[in-house]
Amino acid sequence: MINADNQFIDIVGLKIGWSPEPIRPIRRAFETPFTDMWVRCQREGAIRRSAHPRDAIDMAGSVRNGERRLQMLTMVVAGFCTGAVDAEALVHDMVVSGKLKARTSF
Repeated sequence: MINADNQFIDIVGLKIGWSPEPIRPIRRAFETPFTDMWVRCQREGAIRRSAHPRDAIDMAGSVRNGERRLQMLTMVVAGFCTGAVDAEALVHDMVVSGKLKARTSF
């Protein structure tokens, strides 16, 4: 979350660094396979050794501009992927396949 989320955080009663109870099972179900995939991609040379999966999640989660969403996500992907991955093509393919919406209002 970013500073602009402070009002939301206060209203919902979230504590920074703590997951609300209903989110924990979903987070556990996501994080283990995601981390396993991340490590496999690092071993295959697609993701930089210095890149951490939590950083990618945090940076992708900070994308708030619906007008520039694709460009911003492409920059995030290009930042953690090695030169072996064409970040622009990857994001484009995700949009074409329907796995990523081209424009979202936040």
